[in-house]
Amino acid sequence: MSGSRPPLIWSCQGYAPFAALAAALGPDQPLYGLRSGHMVVKPGAKTHLHLAAMCAEEVLSLGLSGPLFLGGNCQGALLAQKTAQLLTAAEHPVALLICLNPLQITPYGGRAAFILGRHDVTNPLSRFHDAEALLRANLPQCTIDTIPSEHGKLFNGKILELWTDILRRRMDAVTGTSPGVFPLWSLSAEITAPARW
Repeated sequence: MSGSRPPLIWSCQGYAPFAALAAALGPDQPLYGLRSGHMVVKPGAKTHLHLAAMCAEEVLSLGLSGPLFLGGNCQGALLAQKTAQLLTAAEHPVALLICLNPLQITPYGGRAAFILGRHDVTNPLSRFHDAEALLRANLPQCTIDTIPSEHGKLFNGKILELWTDILRRRMDAVTGTSPGVFPLWSLSAEITAPARW
């Protein structure tokens, strides 16, 4: 892989969104892909942790130097987070976790950037009462950006341009800084709440 930007590892549902992301980011952004497991494996905490362990091994096998940038969309965001936690626990620093419309909010002490579709059914800002407080309590080093999109409409046109621009800016903001840490219990912790409190 070539390109002057730090490598980005992205977890998504399949080849089409990954190819669209690669095209939007351009040749200067080294990009590696991980399959999220969506519609392939039964979702659950143990399954996600097992997939994350396999993904962490794959990431380490790449032999990348320096802090890592991990991200994902939908279920891939959860996989990216669990993978980031495992890599950090193994002393491979993660500079930034990028979550695009994550399905769940789980505790994470490292730096995170959430990019949320304003009209997306998975958007925690519309699913939980006082979601920003919930995010801040469980993701203390998290930035939140919203974009005018809905679920499943993120990988083409102006919306793709918009969120990849945000992604680049968030990566640039932490490049060269020291990543945060997280409590080990957060590897298996999940926050669940009713759709509306």
